[in-house]
Amino acid sequence: MKGVTARTVRSDRRTTRVLSTDHRTETPVLFLHGNLSAASWWEETMLRLPPGSHGLAPDLRGFGEADSEEKIDAPQGLGDVAADVVALLDTLGFDRAHVVGNSLGARVIWRCLDVYPQEPLLAQTRATLDRYEAEGGSYREVVIEDSGHVAFIESPREFNAAFHAHIERKA
Repeated sequence: MKGVTARTVRSDRRTTRVLSTDHRTETPVLFLHGNLSAASWWEETMLRLPPGSHGLAPDLRGFGEADSEEKIDAPQGLGDVAADVVALLDTLGFDRAHVVGNSLGARVIWRCLDVYPQEPLLAQTRATLDRYEAEGGSYREVVIEDSGHVAFIESPREFNAAFHAHIERKA
């Protein structure tokens, strides 16, 4: 898709395809896809980021153009995929990111929070959000308008303004 580039990246854990928008910023917006999907699921959303924002979307282990020989270590489960994400960001030279997850991607984000600085989290998985709140976390349910993300808020325009303002402050 015009405005999104694909490249193969090798971290110390795995090789995968990573989609990115043209702008490199200090803090990218990292998009993690759900089950039976791939990084391409996020292309239109990435193109809707505010000007100057940097979107990144990797194919998670076992999906898209990720190395098909790299299997998930059963005892590690999502911890294995979370470690992949952190290693990818390290390889790309980022020590933090805004994170957006859909389904499986949201679950991977929760696993990353133990070892990765907490940034804005947009998650489609309702049970995950409920558990996070029950454990003392707080969030504001939001949706990126026309992105394919499931809406949990009554005012998508309000979210767009808040998300863009947040990204611009952190860039």
